[in-house]
Parts: sequence; C-alpha cells; structure tokens
Amino acid sequence: MTLLADGRLSAVLDRRLPLTEADAALRLVESGKPFGKVVLSPGRVAGQRGFGWLQESSMARRRDERIDHAVLAAVTELVAEVGYPALTMEAIAQRAGTTKPAIRRRWKSQKHLVVEAMARDRAGVVDMDTGCTHCDIVGHLEALRVAMDDPALGHVLPALVADLADDPELRDTFLTAVWAPRREACEVSLRKGVARGDLRTGLDVDLVLDLFAAPIVFRSLFGHSGLGPKFPQDVARAVLRGVGTGEGHRCAERG
Repeated sequence: MTLLADGRLSAVLDRRLPLTEADAALRLVESGKPFGKVVLSPGRVAGQRGFGWLQESSMARRRDERIDHAVLAAVTELVAEVGYPALTMEAIAQRAGTTKPAIRRRWKSQKHLVVEAMARDRAGVVDMDTGCTHCDIVGHLEALRVAMDDPALGHVLPALVADLADDPELRDTFLTAVWAPRREACEVSLRKGVARGDLRTGLDVDLVLDLFAAPIVFRSLFGHSGLGPKFPQDVARAVLRGVGTGEGHRCAERG
C-alpha cells in the first residue's frame, strides 16, 4: 500500500492483500486519520516482489457503496428503535460500522441522510392495475395508510415536518425523492380511470391526488381520529363520487 507524505493513507492497495486488510485500509481512508510518516513511492510499491497495483477505481467504489448501504440501513433500523428526535450521528456510525467523518463526507446533514433513507425504503409506493379504478385507488390509499404507520415514514414525518419548513432545499428534496413516487403511482391509476371513462375528462389531477392523500396524512400527523382499515375505502368513495362519471361506482358500492 502507499503512504503519502502528509501521513494519510491513499486508496491504493496491493492486489494480493487479504480482504480483511484491504477493508481495514479503506476504513482508514474513510476516517481520514493520520497513518504514520512513512513515504513509499508508487514505483517502490509496484516494484516489490509479488506486489502489483490496485488503483482506486473498482474496489474503492465498491467499498463506498457498501458503506452507503450500511449507513442507510442503520438509519432505518435506528429510527424504528429510538425515533427520529433521538437519532444521533454517533449511533448511526456505530451501527453501520463506519465513522462520523465518513458519513459527513457523503451527506450534507443528518436530516438529508434521513430523507435519503426514507426515499430508499419507498414505503407506500405500489403499482396498481386491477382494471377497476375504485379498487386501484383504494390500493394506493391502503399502502399510504400502512406506510404512515411504518417507522420508516409515518413515525419520522411529524418531527421532520419542522425541519422541512426551515429548509426549502431539503423540502424540495423530500417532495421529489419521497413523496413524488407515491403521487406518480396514483396518478397513473387516475389517468387510466379517465381513459376507461370512470373519471371525468379534464380532471385536475394534482388536486385530486391531494384530496386522496390529505385525510390519511392529517389523521396520521394529529391522531385526532382513527386510521382503521376501512378508512381508505371511505376516502376513495367520497372523492370518486365528486370526480367520477358514475360508470366506475359498481365496485365501490359493493366495497
């Protein structure tokens, strides 16, 4: 391996190093800790008997990805265990088997890290195509109801809302990475409903999406009333009566 004059270990490892040594070396790279004052030139390392180059490329990138996955998984686990307000960078680093400096180099803040973990989990995102507009909408709303009871989303959102309000950039990231996939999946079902003739043409899709999601999110945030398994049916039936053509209500009336 190569040690630089500034005392920091470079990401150049011998091809024949055991994996455990390679992992340890890369962890030192991630931590940014000094590693002595020895200076070895690339030529000297490459010229030693039985040694060759492993340039930064593939192995370092794979290691980076492993650390990323470990950190995101640690966030999801810890949020479920201790909640968002009690989450700390120290606990995340310890659970992921890495260091706080390594995490800070990857994410702008702990809030940004939590948002990315939420986006990765994709709780509440489902693809529905039953051929029944009412059934598809109920499926989306049931997935959202379950997600809002999941520590990966619902148990984080109440405390995260304040952070989003104070950080427009983070709010935009949240809306794009976490919320947009859920809306887009439901939008597909709405447009299919229009094509079937179940929903009115010229539908204000954004408004209807808000009408579907708002009751579930509101009840989850404030807990003033229950979020029982029949609630998605009630919401879908109420909204579809206002935006439907009457053709897609036979299934709704049976539901």
